[in-house]
Amino acid sequence: MSRLVVYDSLYGASRRYAQFIAQQSGAGLLERSQVQPGQLAECRELVYGAGIYAGSLTGGHWLAQQWPLLQGKRLLIFACGMLDPQAPGAKEQVRRQLARVLPEPMLEQAEIFPLRGAMDYSKMSGKHRGMMAGLRLFLLLKGKKRTPDEQAVLDSYGKTLDLVDLSSADRILQALEER
Repeated sequence: MSRLVVYDSLYGASRRYAQFIAQQSGAGLLERSQVQPGQLAECRELVYGAGIYAGSLTGGHWLAQQWPLLQGKRLLIFACGMLDPQAPGAKEQVRRQLARVLPEPMLEQAEIFPLRGAMDYSKMSGKHRGMMAGLRLFLLLKGKKRTPDEQAVLDSYGKTLDLVDLSSADRILQALEER
């Protein structure tokens, strides 16, 4: 398959975007755990999507390990989180977060797309609840210096929040059509 969409989804937002992108573009679709090295070797374009948790991309270490198979191929990465993709500096912030786990040449090759995700505290693991509690405390201590996105995260603490907007993935579909 020349185009492949791979996703890692803990709470469903990345999966929903990946399904939409694969369906609209005619690409193959795989959950990260299903990917075989030969499938990556055969594809010419890879769209990888996952959530950002505590500033790190889910499956980011796995993606970094795939670099030898992906060199020279088109790589599009979408990262789901609470950050507003339209906010000034959003793409750069996601790029900095990805730089924590991806090799610099891979990051230079990749096209980055921040997308809005979802949170459902009733489905969160204890680890993620703990991380969110720490983030909440940090944001409370910032006081009036909080950004609107930080305030939105604080306001949603302990609640279900679904900010998935499939139409925002149209930017990825347009990018795929441009080549």
